[in-house]
Amino acid sequence: MSPVSFYTLLDIYQRSIQSFGPLKLFGVKCHTTWKWMTYAEFATCVERMRSGLRSLGVKMEDAVAIISNNHPEWAIAAYASYGLGARFVPMYEAQAEQELEYILQDCRAHVLFLGSTALLKTIRVLIPRLPDLKHIVLLEHDTLIGHVNDARSAPHQYEEVSSWAGPVHLILYSDLLELGQKAGVDIPEKVDPDVVATLIYTSGTTGNPKGVMLTHQNITANVNAVRQMLPMSSEDCSLAFLPWAHSFGQTAELHSLFSLGASIAIAGPKERLLQDLEEIQPTVLFIVPRLLNKMYTSVQDKISSKSPLFQQMVQRALQSREKRRNGNSINLLDQVVEALIDRLLFSKIRARFGRRIRYVFCGGATLNQDIARFMESVGIPIYEGYGLTEASPVVSVNSPLGCQPGSVGRLLPGVRVVIDPQALYEEGVFENSVSVRSNNVYLEGEVIVYGQNVMKGYALRPVETAQALTGDGGLRTGDRGYLDKDGFLFVTGRIKEQYKLENGKYIVPTLLEEKLKLSRFILNAMVYGINRPYNVALIVVDVNAVLTALKRQGLSCTAFPEELLEHVELRSFLREEIDRLFHRFKKFESIVDFALIRDDFTVENGMLTPSQKLKRQKIWEVYREKIEKLYASQIPPFRLGLTNSERGVR
Repeated sequence: MSPVSFYTLLDIYQRSIQSFGPLKLFGVKCHTTWKWMTYAEFATCVERMRSGLRSLGVKMEDAVAIISNNHPEWAIAAYASYGLGARFVPMYEAQAEQELEYILQDCRAHVLFLGSTALLKTIRVLIPRLPDLKHIVLLEHDTLIGHVNDARSAPHQYEEVSSWAGPVHLILYSDLLELGQKAGVDIPEKVDPDVVATLIYTSGTTGNPKGVMLTHQNITANVNAVRQMLPMSSEDCSLAFLPWAHSFGQTAELHSLFSLGASIAIAGPKERLLQDLEEIQPTVLFIVPRLLNKMYTSVQDKISSKSPLFQQMVQRALQSREKRRNGNSINLLDQVVEALIDRLLFSKIRARFGRRIRYVFCGGATLNQDIARFMESVGIPIYEGYGLTEASPVVSVNSPLGCQPGSVGRLLPGVRVVIDPQALYEEGVFENSVSVRSNNVYLEGEVIVYGQNVMKGYALRPVETAQALTGDGGLRTGDRGYLDKDGFLFVTGRIKEQYKLENGKYIVPTLLEEKLKLSRFILNAMVYGINRPYNVALIVVDVNAVLTALKRQGLSCTAFPEELLEHVELRSFLREEIDRLFHRFKKFESIVDFALIRDDFTVENGMLTPSQKLKRQKIWEVYREKIEKLYASQIPPFRLGLTNSERGVR
């Protein structure tokens, strides 16, 4: 447990650069080698950037925006802005153009950092509608490690700048650093903990994004608490592939590790992830369930291609590990099988994570417990947490100090949660609101969060702020859940995403969707059934996995024509796959029918938010005809395997 407490992000910055100067901070792969920036080199760049931004007229409470993937420059721009008392506004490079325009207008951005020249084309079109924007800073990602080269070493970027004729001043990142160096040392502002440090826009599944105002105190309270719950130190190293534009990657990884003197290697393209892991050998990882899902389905695919004997041995080894976790002994034969499978399979999976990995911190969505148990058996603990941007973001976390499978952990120090059943009454979803666990009965309700990590509010949104915050400062999360007798929080779904079937049974679609995505043949899925007799699913098939499976069955296919989606054998195969996944679910939760599509849900096509949540209304609008056809077949009730009471027959 660390005795150090921070009150502003400037506190974190000043202590870290004084304590960890020669240590490695950021690593970036340049061609075939990793180059590292030390804490001292980072400080030099931040000081110059702060002076440069002040020379551009940035002052207290001005908005400094950035559209960029993770890079050292991202962190430099952020910490330079914090030192001026400005509001740092991060966005994603993949974000929809209309969202970028809305955010830049809403936050009244004074300066905008751009991660690539390609983004200039988008921004050039928007400039006439951005009256507050005065400067655009073009980043140069290959000039940052250890020193700054002359801008003309990046000819394409320099050409863009020299030919720029827009009403907004365009400057290269390296030129802004040089401007700051010439301006001299700039003393940081004295920033009050209650000053807004960042505006993080949450892209809801409907409507325009809302700017969450997080103060210095909000973020540092979360950093202080995370440091107490998760064992990390200057000896640790992570591989950053979660976007820092998201609050989880920003607080839990960037700010927390920076405060401890740890190292952060910045991941390259996703196809290079395994190579990056092997080269960096991280000790901790911050990850979202979707990445673990892909890894898990890939491993399961390889296991299923082996002999029945090998598959049986894997199952026996997993059972042995489960027995050990429960404090039971195993016989000699089981020990031999366990050791053999560890050498043949488990050790290779650990090697994929770089061999030094101590644990993985997972958040952002619900983690399937099959995956959690499997990874624990492999030897890589997965500590699942829960949070939301409005809570800076972490609320609870499983950790070495306490872990309960199926829960999202114990509350962070300084965080309090109240379970409010009233919200379920108001939304008409109070039925089935009792959970039974280990012979204990718990009443579910909306999770309401209290603590210094709770946001100041939504920028320029007094009505929405009043709806989100209770009169005594609690944050209404919109999630339903309960606290068990040992203080572990269980989140059972989004209140507004639940729906009622025609027979009155309630469905939490996210749980069914996460289960579907455990299939190696399913990339994504949306479950639907509002006021309908049964659930159906819109399924995005993994084309490569399907083609591989067909090839194993002797059907040689090099392409995936649209008509293959309706092929009887493919549908029959997926029907068996879905039934296998859902064999332990209640009958009314079954996926009775499904439609297959090829194109995945993405941020670019407007069907996912930047935090990878489904935009259900948009998906419904695009695929309404396909979904309606699934109900037009009028499947007789007896085909569903439902009882009279489950069908709503009284």
